[in-house]
Amino acid sequence: MQFQYRDSNEVTSSAFRGQHGLHFRRLRFGGTFRVDDATTARFVFDGASGDNQDEASLKEAFIRHTVKSGVTPLMFQFGQFPLPIGYELHRSSADREMPEFSLYNRLLFPGEQIRGVMASGTFGPSSASVGVFNALVNDDPEQDGQTPSPGGRMAVFGRYQMSGKQISGGVSGFFGERPAFVGTSATSPAADRALISLDLTYKDMLPGLTLRSEYLTGRDRVGTAAGNVGATDKPLSGWHVQLSQEVGGVGTVFGRFGGFDTDTQTDGNAYQEYGLGIRRELAKGLTATVAFERIFNPNRPRSYSVSTFRIQYRF
Repeated sequence: MQFQYRDSNEVTSSAFRGQHGLHFRRLRFGGTFRVDDATTARFVFDGASGDNQDEASLKEAFIRHTVKSGVTPLMFQFGQFPLPIGYELHRSSADREMPEFSLYNRLLFPGEQIRGVMASGTFGPSSASVGVFNALVNDDPEQDGQTPSPGGRMAVFGRYQMSGKQISGGVSGFFGERPAFVGTSATSPAADRALISLDLTYKDMLPGLTLRSEYLTGRDRVGTAAGNVGATDKPLSGWHVQLSQEVGGVGTVFGRFGGFDTDTQTDGNAYQEYGLGIRRELAKGLTATVAFERIFNPNRPRSYSVSTFRIQYRF
């Protein structure tokens, strides 16, 4: 459960000049059930969905089966789960330091959940995964409310990761087609989705200091429910660097710096974000987070800030 106060001065229209108030950010419940020694099933619902955040929605629902023949067991996963590109999207929201994902992940993969089939294997300190997914995540404005994927478009996925005691990193690829979409105002054309992500985590660089970083590049366009005849795929890039320091008796102090360029061939359209905060455990399973973010949106007349005070309980 994440209950929070959020204060934002983002100007989105002459009538709407920010968000201020108390609300549930997440209210997730579910579990993992063992079918047998080789098979588990998992489901997670979120009770803080919808316009007023008082509706339940499906977040995760998948079956995981392990085939133990041969030297390396192979794990097969079927259903709906977080898109495992990079490290941030499939890291639990209960563990993540910053209140929200990085800008490029929020805009390209809103809701982070996708439906598909994936196979994974571990080879000593390294692991590899391949999969076939829907072309769009569930909450993409061009996918939301449409099942199956519009036009039956699919995407292929691959990831290779090396994991050590302190350092881990990986490379991920996602390749498919964003289908043409009939919006409320216009029809957006079909677009290529060819994305590559590099990520690195370095724990205890210094005592208690952890570095997390990610870089995304390739071609795509940001989805829009309104539609845009000129919204063709463009070369883009997104990135962030985050440092978190455990301070005894205080908690974890963290900061993130990142950006998202929606068209690297054109100047003046790059987002920038800066954030810092502190997280402290108040009791077993109970944490409090205070964070401040400053975001520059090239489509708005000025930058804006977001302040968050969050109480989280996890059991």
